[in-house]
Amino acid sequence: MATVNSINYEKTVAVPATKVSQGETNGRVKVLKDKYTLSAALTAADIIACTKLPAGALVLDAYIRSADMGGTGQFSVGYLANGTDDADPDAFVNNVDAGDANAFARNGADAAAAAAETGILKRFSVETQVSITVEETTTATSGDVEIVIFFVLA
Repeated sequence: MATVNSINYEKTVAVPATKVSQGETNGRVKVLKDKYTLSAALTAADIIACTKLPAGALVLDAYIRSADMGGTGQFSVGYLANGTDDADPDAFVNNVDAGDANAFARNGADAAAAAAETGILKRFSVETQVSITVEETTTATSGDVEIVIFFVLA
């Protein structure tokens, strides 16, 4: 049996020691929360632009919750192109069925979803617009769609 060191632990025991990036140890978790209220049905490929992640954000977790979208409707949470990274519409939460009342999901809900969610543990070097992409048309014309993203600044 062997004991090996992780990258950040190795930095602390090296001589001379190297500073571990802010946010990777004793980081303060921050929250991005946003909400969209429907005033009409949403169509597949519609994009809801949400608030932005600041430069340096390291995304830890993401959630989406929606009202009953009328028996149909699916959403993904990701980000728009930022000049450094290409757009990734399902980077945080992939293809959540919002057809039932109070649909709620977080990243990694299943193995297939987790494989698409490449934005979790991603560090953004520039300010980045979060987005909700409508994957399946809704029939509801009212109700809320809410997201929460947890991150640290590094």
